[in-house]
Parts: sequence; C-alpha cells; structure tokens
Amino acid sequence: MSDVRAPGRDAACAGRLYEHMARAGVDAIVATTPENVRYLTGFFGLAEWSPRLTQAYAIEMPGRPTVLVVSRGELDMALEDTIEGVEVEAYGGFVYERAAGGTGHHDRMVRWVEAPSADSALAALKAALASRGLNGKRIGVDEMGLAPGIWEDLQDGSTSLIRAYDLLRSVRAVKSQAEVNALRRVALVTQDSALGAVRDTRIGDTEADLARRFHHNLVQNDVVPEVTVVGSGPRSAFPNAQAGARRILKGDLVRLDLCAFDWRYHSDWAGTAVAGVPTAEQERTYAALVAGHLAAIGATKPGVRACDVFDVAIKAVRKSGLPDFRRHHCGHGIGLEGYDAPLINSQDTTVLEPGMVLCIEVPLYRVGYGGYQMEDTIVVTENGADVLTSAPLELLTIS
Repeated sequence: MSDVRAPGRDAACAGRLYEHMARAGVDAIVATTPENVRYLTGFFGLAEWSPRLTQAYAIEMPGRPTVLVVSRGELDMALEDTIEGVEVEAYGGFVYERAAGGTGHHDRMVRWVEAPSADSALAALKAALASRGLNGKRIGVDEMGLAPGIWEDLQDGSTSLIRAYDLLRSVRAVKSQAEVNALRRVALVTQDSALGAVRDTRIGDTEADLARRFHHNLVQNDVVPEVTVVGSGPRSAFPNAQAGARRILKGDLVRLDLCAFDWRYHSDWAGTAVAGVPTAEQERTYAALVAGHLAAIGATKPGVRACDVFDVAIKAVRKSGLPDFRRHHCGHGIGLEGYDAPLINSQDTTVLEPGMVLCIEVPLYRVGYGGYQMEDTIVVTENGADVLTSAPLELLTIS
C-alpha cells in the first residue's frame, strides 16, 4: 500500500506561503479545511474528510513550528501522518489507556494523551493562539472549514480576522516536485484503469459492468474511486451520469469522466468510446473537440492567463467544425482538492506559473443525442506543458 502521508511542502512552497502572508499583512494563518490542514501539517483525519464530525486546525507562523489542533480521538493519525516538527494540541474527552512499558514509537502519543486537553475545538484553538502571543494580532483564517459560529467567537476587541481560504488555495496552486510526482502516479493509474475497463467491456454489457471493472483496476493499485461518471447512448450527454443497468448498444457513445483518490491527491480523467464502428459524424465531432483540447495544452505556459487558455480552446473547436460550441470552463487545477485553483474559464485572470498542475477538458453535451469528452492532466513547466496523461486522440471502441 502506498504511503498515505502528503509529500509535504518544499522550501519553495513554504517561501510562497510566507510571501502571500506578508502581502496580506497577516501575522499568522489558521487552516480549517481538511485539504489546507493537510497541506500545512500532513495530517489526515477521517472524521474531517468523510462525515465532517470534528474540527482540525493548523496554525502557521513565520519562524515558528506549525501547530496542529486536533480531536483526541485522532491522535493516532496525528502520530502517523504529521510532518516532523509540527506541535500537536488535542481537545475533547476521548479515553485512552496506557500500557505498562510501552514502546518508544508511541512515547510521543503518550505525551499528547497525558497532556491537559481543552473541552472543545474552539477552546483549544483560542488557547493555542493565546499561548503563541497571537491575541491582538492580524490573523488570516481559512473560513471555509469553520463550524457555524466559530468565526464570530474568535473575534475580540483587538484581534483582526482576515478571510484566507483563497490565499491558501493560491499558495497550493503551485506544486512541489513531490506533489507533481504523486499527481502523476494517481493520474496514470486512473487512465490505465479506465482504458483497461473499456478494453474488457463488450456490446451488451451494462454501464455498471464497465464501472465495476474500472473500480477493480483502481483498487488493485491502492487507489480508490471518487467520482465515476459512465453514461451510454443518450445518457452520455448527462454530465453526472451514474453507471446503471442500461446496456451498451451498438452505435452508442459511452462518455467516461472518472476521478480517483490515493488518500492524498486526486485524479480526473475522461474519454469517449463508441460501441462498434464510429460514424463519420461522431469522428468529425470528436476531432473538433480534440483540436480545442490540443490547442489549450499548446497555449499553456508560464505568463499566460487562465482565461486566455480558455479562449484559445473555444476558438479552436469552433474553427474545427463546431461553430456554435460553448463551454463554461475548459479545465481546472488539481491537487489536494479535485478542483484546485485556477479555473480555466473566461473570468479567471490567474497568471500560470511553473508547477501548476491542471486538468484540461473540452466536453460536449448534446441532450437527446449524446456526449463527448477527453481530459488530460498536465503540469506547467518553464517550457510549456508537460502532459502527464494521454487522452486518446481517436474515439475508443467497444466491440
């Protein structure tokens, strides 16, 4: 099984974070969403990622150790996942017993268990901020992961809170090499799992049969399904088509939009198959979309704005045979979130930088007929785009 810990930030990522903090004029930043907490500390908490039952926070200050505030019930995950040097403070009443003569590996957790704990996440966060001299300071707080009422409860007469969710997303948009490597692996596993599932599917099989084969291939590589869109025939035009009992019939388009997760990083790959021999119309339509897809990848380079890549993609599709083509976006960042910054649309003026990892996609949904899609993961380099996956430039076939 692959290591579930986040690869962590390198020195350049840490410098980028502190530059953003200085620009925002904040003395410290508090991460609250599971993705942002993990980015700063490496901590992966089941209760925050799935049912969202508890709160976990990370406090970052230049020149000081990062602090993780976590429920006592997840101290085991803090022990095994947290980046070295992070200070851990717990809250809550989860009960542990200590074995006599415990091993050295668990000494750190024993200290956490035996330390006094605050009653609540809010009390623990307030105490951690106060003990580090941050009362009365200007603090950036990732507002998106806060439970209702906590923002208001953190306010006092002297402390100034600044919304910082977008700040942290902007920092995370540029990946370290370790992150790029992790994203490359999960993207390729997803792609190969999808292509294998299509190869093993026959006309007359159900959408669910194809999806099940995809899931099996993922799990064989220690990657888990996250979003599995498989639509055949007219259902291929449904953006969120969930694989069902419909049988794949000769002549059907089968659109796949597949996302997976290796407990650290996300993948997002798409492709289109035809059951049988593609018609001339299907080939022409797909070729026009491929033209936009390749144009977008070709336009991706440092200094180019996200909205400019979008414009290039739309114009290329229209020029290549679909003059009325429209889209709301043609891609997005990917990383610890399935949709990291930036968004490749007409409004996002983010300037692309080396290290950004993007998913490029140019789908078409014709309701009542069918849909087409291809999607690749790329990384922005000094010289342009390094394509991590390879969406087929021709329609896949199911026989």
